[in-house]
Amino acid sequence: RLQEMEALFRGTVEQYPAIAAWRVVLAFLYAELGLEAEARTQFEQLAAKDFADLPRDFDWLTNVATLCAVCAFLRDGHRAAILYDLFLPYARRNLHGGGPAICWGSAAVSLGLVAATMQRWDDAARHFEDALEMNVRMGGRPWVAHTQHNYADMLLRRDKPGDREKALALLTEALDTAQELG
Repeated sequence: RLQEMEALFRGTVEQYPAIAAWRVVLAFLYAELGLEAEARTQFEQLAAKDFADLPRDFDWLTNVATLCAVCAFLRDGHRAAILYDLFLPYARRNLHGGGPAICWGSAAVSLGLVAATMQRWDDAARHFEDALEMNVRMGGRPWVAHTQHNYADMLLRRDKPGDREKALALLTEALDTAQELG
């Protein structure tokens, strides 16, 4: 039902253009809906100065993590390198946003996404492995499943011997978890 949110977020961006977080969310929404042109329009505005205009406020980490996902969707290798460098110092952290009680899982997932976008496969695999370990350790089952899905996608794109089998195992586990969690 994400389509139902588009008008709300688009209107919020128009009403509050100076609040970058709303544009980040709108870009992510478009990416999740598979609307490449719309996602790219929002992403380009945020990336115009290599993300230097993104406010270093309470939302910065969550915004950068979300932009990593949008960047991966857009397959923008140049911007992926910028986001990777910005976010690398936070690789061993968990992301919190929207209040202290909301956890978004391991930051390493975002690094895995942009590393895969740059086709830095070994770095991407390492980040996804780190994210899986952290998300499992903290009991974040939805985040484990998301990480497994992202990792499997990377493995299928890399396509080295054994990658398809590992991807299938990861996808099976992610699907099982998704079904259990409803």
